[in-house]
Amino acid sequence: MSHVRLVEATFTQAADELLRDREGAARKLGLLAATAASSIAADRFQEILPEALLPSGESGEGSLAPDRVDGLRLAKACTWSVLCVTLFSLLLAGLGVPAELMVPLAILAFPVAVYVLLAARHGLNEASRLTRSISTFFSSGPPL
Repeated sequence: MSHVRLVEATFTQAADELLRDREGAARKLGLLAATAASSIAADRFQEILPEALLPSGESGEGSLAPDRVDGLRLAKACTWSVLCVTLFSLLLAGLGVPAELMVPLAILAFPVAVYVLLAARHGLNEASRLTRSISTFFSSGPPL
């Protein structure tokens, strides 16, 4: 992976942490921005960020093509969403809730659960991007 892509991935990961740890992520983003600006000012374009700040290339998803990573993330989120919605539906059925109410509830809960799972795991930006890719798959017009 090129150095610029690793730098981009580092900034994206730090930005995605804003949801979980706002103060810590903001400090990390500030450190990354200051380091990158210093390197660029010193004409060190081959090393915008030092290796210690870059993500390791050994993550399981890093070796896959981007479209396969997206598919893997969506598949995991959809699987967990199906499990969660199924368990919740079984709980409601045990409480005597009629099927006429549970089916529409399950249909609405599935995409919401997928989005929440993606946002919790990969950040809001990535969750929005991935859910937009799903909606363009089902639309009849060209992708936006």
